[in-house]
Amino acid sequence: MKKEPTRRQQWLPYVRLIADKIALKDWTVQISESQPADRGAMASVNPCEGRKWGTIFLADGHFGESREEQRHTIVHELLHCTWPPTCTPSRKRPKTTQR
Repeated sequence: MKKEPTRRQQWLPYVRLIADKIALKDWTVQISESQPADRGAMASVNPCEGRKWGTIFLADGHFGESREEQRHTIVHELLHCTWPPTCTPSRKRPKTTQR
C-alpha cells in the first residue's frame, strides 16, 4: 500500500518545476516536515555546502497564503540556493525520512 504524501510533500512537484525553470535542474530539493527554525518566517532553505542539495522548510502559515504569495515564497527560497551567501548553509547532507 502506497503512503499518501503529506501536505508538505505534495508541494514537491511544484518546487521541482520552479527549480528547473531557474537553473536548478541538477539540484536535489527536498521539503522537510519541520517548521522553519525562525518561527516568524514563512519558509526557509538549507542548501548543503559543496553539494547541489537543498532542504526547504515551510511554515504552517504558508498553506493559507494566496497562490501568488506561495509562489513568491518558493521562488524566494530557491533563489537562496543560487546565491549561497544569502543564507547559512549546512556542512552535511541532511538526513531524510522519506524518499
